Amino acid sequence: MQGGLHEGNDVNHDGFVSWKEFVATTYGLGFVDNEQKAPKSGDFDYRELILRDYNKFISADANGDQFLSVEEMGAFVHPEEFHHTRHLAIEESMADLDRNKDGK
Repeated sequence: MQGGLHEGNDVNHDGFVSWKEFVATTYGLGFVDNEQKAPKSGDFDYRELILRDYNKFISADANGDQFLSVEEMGAFVHPEEFHHTRHLAIEESMADLDRNKDGK
């Protein structure tokens, strides 16, 4: 699965996915430089999703080179299956369950 996802996000076909490539292929070019303004009334706000993805991207990037290899993409897509990203899966699940956003 992550091999296909990796290829779909690897725009320049160098074997790695940069954050800009991921954002451009997932959310669109308007989000690449994190200049997305608050959405107009009624529009979906992608900023929280992008922040979550950014945190996963940084954690999945095990060697810290700011690119995801095929193996690192696995940790990005399934953080619960990798020791160095498991905490993100737990934090995201807890945040999703915290309906009143009080942190409890």
